[in-house]
Amino acid sequence: KEAMDTKLSSSIRRRDFIIKIVHDELVNILGGKSTPIRIKPNKLNIILLVGIQGSGKTTTVGKLANYYKSKGYKIAVVGGDNFRPGAFEQLQQLCDPINVKVYGNPNEKNTVKLVVKQTKLALKQDYNIIIIDTAGRHKEEKELMKEIEKLKKGSYVIEDGEPCLIKSIEKSKSGKHGHAKMKVVCVGLFDGNKRSLTIPSGHMVDTPEIIKGSAHINFIEDATLQIMDNESYESFDIKWPKEQDLINKLMELRQDEDKMSHSTVE
Repeated sequence: KEAMDTKLSSSIRRRDFIIKIVHDELVNILGGKSTPIRIKPNKLNIILLVGIQGSGKTTTVGKLANYYKSKGYKIAVVGGDNFRPGAFEQLQQLCDPINVKVYGNPNEKNTVKLVVKQTKLALKQDYNIIIIDTAGRHKEEKELMKEIEKLKKGSYVIEDGEPCLIKSIEKSKSGKHGHAKMKVVCVGLFDGNKRSLTIPSGHMVDTPEIIKGSAHINFIEDATLQIMDNESYESFDIKWPKEQDLINKLMELRQDEDKMSHSTVE
């Protein structure tokens, strides 16, 4: 309705205006703004890229390296994909033209040993950012999933007690593959039933109480979340509260007991 009712100047095509409106609405639905990777100044930053096959991790490594180098950072790249033929050579093709050092060993068959050894070599130099590429992993490839579990928990890729930032690279068509990889299930707060959608619909809410925050999740294990806060750049261990504690919190927020409260965790 807005697209058709708005008066446009002769220099603007309505088709382009409709595309802009749809784009703006989609951006608003997805949060309204992007959450950039927070680079800690004057400290080492380690970024580990993970995702399923063909999602664009290796090319993203090249793009990140080029972007941060243009900002004046000293960059190194670690090739941790010893599964896909030509992965190391592809990294070299992407990084050599921008004079970014690539650490790797295509002959090493053990991914954990490969990443640990090459990252330690890079740590000997004065880099601001180390970006680690990894092989694409599907949930059915048990051994590959175990490898990334060992790397991402911080026991290997870590410096001065600071966990590395883990970014999941996915295509828009990842769908259930991404869901299966993350192993996250939404459960109804009040009835305990599993939800097939990650964003349940709400109703009978006149004035919803909303608590919103933004952070990079390092890993989810048992009942503990480890995150990197966007503002303080620090990591925290956040204990997931018991169901009754959540209900009590909602009751505190909702003073009018005659109205229904509805909560969504995304």
